[in-house]
Amino acid sequence: MLTATYRTNRAIVLFIKNEKIRNPKIFSSRVAYDLFNTKIEKLVAQVKDKIDVDIILCSDDPSLIKSNKFIRQTGKSFDEKFNNAIDKTFQLGYDEIIITGNDSPDLTSQHIIESFVNISNEKIVVGPSYDGGIYLLGLAKKSFESKIKARWNTSHVKNDILNVFRDKEVLLLDHLYDIDNEKDLISWFSTKSKSAILFQKLVKAETAVKQKDRLTHHTNSTEQNIFRIHTQKAPPHIISFV
Repeated sequence: MLTATYRTNRAIVLFIKNEKIRNPKIFSSRVAYDLFNTKIEKLVAQVKDKIDVDIILCSDDPSLIKSNKFIRQTGKSFDEKFNNAIDKTFQLGYDEIIITGNDSPDLTSQHIIESFVNISNEKIVVGPSYDGGIYLLGLAKKSFESKIKARWNTSHVKNDILNVFRDKEVLLLDHLYDIDNEKDLISWFSTKSKSAILFQKLVKAETAVKQKDRLTHHTNSTEQNIFRIHTQKAPPHIISFV
């Protein structure tokens, strides 16, 4: 088994958008999105328990994930934002980085640790998704010789990335699901893997709790409005409901 000496020059970059504000590919389950963020927080905590690594949130919202550091996404296109995230991280002094998102629920701490071991052994690490994209990219600073060009948000991303690093030794991780929309979420649930079944149960449970909270709030608001109608001196037709 490969071994490596873990140093503090490593960083996991969590490249995450605030899906609740703006994203054309957002699925309707806000509960699932919140659970994705919780999942990635637990994952990086597990990694930090085993190796010395910093967690950097690269986002438009510093409150999304607990992390050591925050860098804001900059650029007009996804291509610019992705490359700027890598460039900024290396400028902070890190030599080895992994950049990933919060939308691959089957990603494990072992995937991350295995990636850093191979990066230390001068390999590029690519986590391919079933839709032709990638869920993880790991590389050393000396391998980031030029901007990474790919046809982002298409089924060509993985092959484009492999072409960029065609002169390097590349390690491909397991194929995982990359959840970009509600259709992807349903497809993942249909696999009936242990993690998918558990996640589906959590989504249903959290959704039920939120619906109950909304119903309770609505009931309380209705009772308050009825109380206002009976206690106001003004005619009912000019009383507005809030």
